[in-house]
Amino acid sequence: MNHVWGTRLAQFAVVDRTKAPPLPTKRSATLQKQMSQYETYVRAPRKGQAGRLVPTEAETLHAISLRVGRAAARLGVTAETWVADGAVYFIVR
Repeated sequence: MNHVWGTRLAQFAVVDRTKAPPLPTKRSATLQKQMSQYETYVRAPRKGQAGRLVPTEAETLHAISLRVGRAAARLGVTAETWVADGAVYFIVR
């Protein structure tokens, strides 16, 4: 069992590709809408501005931070994110 600072890590294994489930071939409409919305957030801040996202009860700060980073990658830019005062802030580079 792997531990880092008292936290148990995920179990890792290498499996034959034929034993792994197939890659998803399409995204749900809900996921497409969410991805589009986060791309809109990433495009919004201009030079000298930062974006701020405050989670609802259905979201976590970590999930929001990941979504911002993934949206930025899809758009070919880099987003630097940080958490402060219960919100995710980001700047686009």
